[in-house]
Amino acid sequence: MTAVDIADYIRGLQHDGCATTVEFTAPRMHYESLDTWSATVTCGLDWRAEIHLSPLDARGPAPDVIAGYVDFLVLRLGEQPVAEVLDLYGPVAADFAELFDGAWLVDRLGEEDDFTGGVPIGTVLLVLDAVVDAAFQHHDRLRPWSVAEVAHTMLPTTAGVVAMHTIPAPSPKERHRGLVAADRVDPHWPQVGCVLIPGLPRYAGCATAYRYLEDARAELSVIRKDTFRAGG
Repeated sequence: MTAVDIADYIRGLQHDGCATTVEFTAPRMHYESLDTWSATVTCGLDWRAEIHLSPLDARGPAPDVIAGYVDFLVLRLGEQPVAEVLDLYGPVAADFAELFDGAWLVDRLGEEDDFTGGVPIGTVLLVLDAVVDAAFQHHDRLRPWSVAEVAHTMLPTTAGVVAMHTIPAPSPKERHRGLVAADRVDPHWPQVGCVLIPGLPRYAGCATAYRYLEDARAELSVIRKDTFRAGG
């Protein structure tokens, strides 16, 4: 059964004369490759991973609801100039170009033991957007959990890096000078296990050579036992 938006699910309940405050459970990620530039790009693929929840106490068969999504790119390094590839996917993706030199990460990251663990990086996952529907935003661990699940599923165990913008929309001054005010840093990225990338504070990230991502995912996984209320 196809998952539906929470607004459509609630409208269906209203149409049937049912209570419109509903509890959901069993969060999981549903992955779909978008193949936007599959004929041009050989080094990677763009994806959307949706957060699906199942309704509790539904009367008969009921669809899952979509509680949010993560849009991301997975890039294999060493094949194509990354900046040219990122340009194809729009301005949010293009803004990650500073992390790359040609087909690889910039040298300072490849040599930064504190960030990569000295492991040559072959795969980078760039988080373009991570959104939770307004109906579920009061569940503040759902968004970082979704990003942690994506990193766990889509990156290799030792030679990968996940990266995201430290803040959603840097000001011109922040963009030009590489400054990031502490109160502007997305509070969910530390929960995922990510830190400011050394020398490039407009980005947060983490390498899979360390256990930080897996430890954070394990801590966030308690939400699998939670219930999620929406509607009303």
